[in-house]
Amino acid sequence: MSEQQQIEADLVALAAEQFKDDGYTVVREPSPSSLPAALREFHPDAIAIGKRPFVIIEVVREGARDTDRIIRMQRAAKTAGDWNLHLILDRAERKQALEQVPVQTIASTLANARKLIEVDTRAALLLGWASFEALARIMEPSRFAKPQTPGRIVETLASDGVVTPTEAAKLRRLADARNAVVHGDLRMQPSITDLATFFQVLDRLQKAASRKRPVAT
Repeated sequence: MSEQQQIEADLVALAAEQFKDDGYTVVREPSPSSLPAALREFHPDAIAIGKRPFVIIEVVREGARDTDRIIRMQRAAKTAGDWNLHLILDRAERKQALEQVPVQTIASTLANARKLIEVDTRAALLLGWASFEALARIMEPSRFAKPQTPGRIVETLASDGVVTPTEAAKLRRLADARNAVVHGDLRMQPSITDLATFFQVLDRLQKAASRKRPVAT
C-alpha cells in the first residue's frame, strides 16, 4: 500500500469510527450491487447505512481534478434519494513519523496506569492506550510509525494473530470507550474485567518489544 493509499485509508477509518458512534454500519469499498443505480459508477471509499439518511463517504484532494467528480456525486446522491455525501478533504499534509519510546518508559507508564484502575478506569484506559500504540510502534515500526486510529491498531494486530479473537473483541470495546472519553463522554466507565484483559495483552507486547532492537523512524 502506498503512502497516499494509507493516508486515505486512515482518513476513512477515522470517519467510520465517528459514524459508528452515531449508530451507523459502515461498509468500506462497497460493491456496486449495494448501491442505488445512480451511484454505482463512483465506487465510493465507504458507505454508512443502517439508518437514514444513508451516507456516501469519499476522500477528495484539493484541486480542480476532483471538482467535477464531486459535483456529479452530489447530483447522483440527490437522484438516489435519502443519500447524503460526506466528503473528507485530504489536504496532502503528511503526518511525521513518531520516534519510538524506550520500553523502560512504557513499562513505567504501565505501572502508573495499573495504579489508576482502582481510582478511575477512564484514566487507566487512556494511559494504557497510549502505551498500546507505543508498543505497537516498536513491534511494527513500518506500519505504525505515524499516529494511528485506535481501530486500525486493533484490526492490524488481530489480522496478524498478535491478539486472539477474544482479546480483539474486548479491545474493540475499549477502543470505543477510549474514543467516547476523548470526545467528552465522561459517563463512560470501562469495565475492570476488560481492562484486566487489556493489561494482559500489554504485558505480552511489552515482553515482545523488549526483545526487539529500536528502529529509527
